Amino acid sequence: MWKSLKVVSGCACLLVLSACAAPPVAPPEGTELNTSAPRDIDGSSTAVSTGTVWWGGVVLDAQNLETGTHLEILAYPLDRIGRPVLNRDSVGRFIAIADTYLEPVDYAQGRSLTIVGELDGQTDVNIGASSQSVPTVRIRDHHLWRPDGLEGRPRVSFGIGINISN
Repeated sequence: MWKSLKVVSGCACLLVLSACAAPPVAPPEGTELNTSAPRDIDGSSTAVSTGTVWWGGVVLDAQNLETGTHLEILAYPLDRIGRPVLNRDSVGRFIAIADTYLEPVDYAQGRSLTIVGELDGQTDVNIGASSQSVPTVRIRDHHLWRPDGLEGRPRVSFGIGINISN
């Protein structure tokens, strides 16, 4: 009986500790974040257009250039673990620049991505027949989310009743 009690209490401790796990990618503790949304950054205010951001969204386009990879991202708010919440309204667009080669097949249109990086000016992008200036972010760290949506969610659950998840 004591042995089974130890096993049950050990499993309970592991479940509690896993709930405290850090997000896959987040700004280092103590980093002062620029909390502006991409659509709110127009480049005219230095206070708004500088600093570290923690943004995410859906990849619209990936281009490999000589200097690295440029990703055009449609931004969405992030949940508590940093995953873009796709059932909310978009908060703008931005260009994320990686100094290394990123495989375009992995970073294909529609994949969810979260980045931590430094604002680095503006880039003009074509949206339909119009051109728009959007913020540019130099990627410091990033996380490409699994397309099946299972990442960051518990693999095991116990209970009786209704399960509601977002």
